[in-house]
Amino acid sequence: MAYHYYFPEIFIELNKEIGYHPELLSLLAKHTNGEFELILAEIAAYCKVEVDGEFTQEDLEKLAELCLKILHKKRTILLS
Repeated sequence: MAYHYYFPEIFIELNKEIGYHPELLSLLAKHTNGEFELILAEIAAYCKVEVDGEFTQEDLEKLAELCLKILHKKRTILLS
């Protein structure tokens, strides 16, 4: 029997938003797909959000939501 793990919607939305930030994309290019926590930490650093400690799945989703809001705001400012 096969099990499938689906990413929460917030991570999918964050991934879409990253496409609008070329500088962030270049920072993320050095990470492999298996380094999810490092990628999220890189995104947080780009958004100037400090992270330290251990995170639950819920904490990671909240961090992703915060970063998504910051990235969207940055993109909106650039387009104005």
